[in-house]
Amino acid sequence: MKITTKWNTFKTVIKNFIEEADDLLYFERENLRPDECKLLEKKTVKWAKSVEKYLQNSFDTTQNDFYLGFCAAKAYNSFMKINDANILEKLNRALDELNTKKKTLQYFIELLSISDAIIQPRLIDLETRALYTQNEIKDLILDKLYHLYNHNYYPVHEIIKGNGIKTSKNAVNEILESLETKGYIRIINSRKVLVQLSLRGKVAIENKRNFEPEISDKVIMETQKVEITPKSNGRILKTETIYHYFDRQLAS
Repeated sequence: MKITTKWNTFKTVIKNFIEEADDLLYFERENLRPDECKLLEKKTVKWAKSVEKYLQNSFDTTQNDFYLGFCAAKAYNSFMKINDANILEKLNRALDELNTKKKTLQYFIELLSISDAIIQPRLIDLETRALYTQNEIKDLILDKLYHLYNHNYYPVHEIIKGNGIKTSKNAVNEILESLETKGYIRIINSRKVLVQLSLRGKVAIENKRNFEPEISDKVIMETQKVEITPKSNGRILKTETIYHYFDRQLAS
């Protein structure tokens, strides 16, 4: 699966959708008339349909993971019965679902931002990635989790696939077991294997980077764009990921 539009354009459009969702979520609901409640509810449905259409048309397959995941995103109370005659209750249910779908979009942007093979396949050598050793796969997993460092857990097999890595699930599980034993990651085994970089893992990555050879000029590496200024004395002052994937594991 590959994105068919420019990554920056895709990001901008999705961020605009997120802002539109916020406008609806923070709309003053108190003292709304019944017809105003119905109108606001219709706007949430229209918003979701617009996002679905955009996700379908932004990848090389309409039935892509992001479109399907967005459609499947439901509010935690979506299966609870409500009184259809209670207009305000129906509106609150619609807004809860809108909020869940908005968080889903934010999660997608994070995952996509570290998925080289999906958003910027021409910037990497996919043949080389397919031949990565266990150590190289381990380093890639840590690097991606470092760029995603927050309170979320991410689907490791999707991260690997989204970066052009071809390896067995058993091999990945061995890598994860090793990293977990060192205290570098936390793992949740649910429908998919979800991982999160620990503080110890973050510190280990930063320490390793501090001992890397000095760089005295602007260099484009496979995994990061390194900017050096005259005052840096060869130290890396700023790193910016050049490329940058998905499951429905969202922050509560």
